[in-house]
Amino acid sequence: MVSTVWEFALSVRRSLSRDFAGPVDLEYWRRAAEGVLRHNAAQAAVESQVAEVWRLIGRIARYEARFRADGLLPEGAFVRTAEARDYGRASRMARWGLVARYCIPHEAEEAVLRTSRAAQGA
Repeated sequence: MVSTVWEFALSVRRSLSRDFAGPVDLEYWRRAAEGVLRHNAAQAAVESQVAEVWRLIGRIARYEARFRADGLLPEGAFVRTAEARDYGRASRMARWGLVARYCIPHEAEEAVLRTSRAAQGA
């Protein structure tokens, strides 16, 4: 369920962060993502893709700033993948399964704990 656009944008930053051994400037990240898109895409479709990725990178930066302000993300750290969001959704499905009586409380708890561990790893 993870958006390929989100994963693309985050993977560009992961690569840049490895190359430069640290945080990546927002504008540099945007330009690098744009360069990859322009290199790999047909000219007709590239402009809308670039605009979408530029907006998304700004959104990610705002989310991370909020996460830092709330103490969820340490200073200098960044989100590497959006997979944890899907694990959170899986956790919710376990809770719904319990309410709908598709499982017993112990089974739902085990499912929530498994998805929690997976989310922490992502």
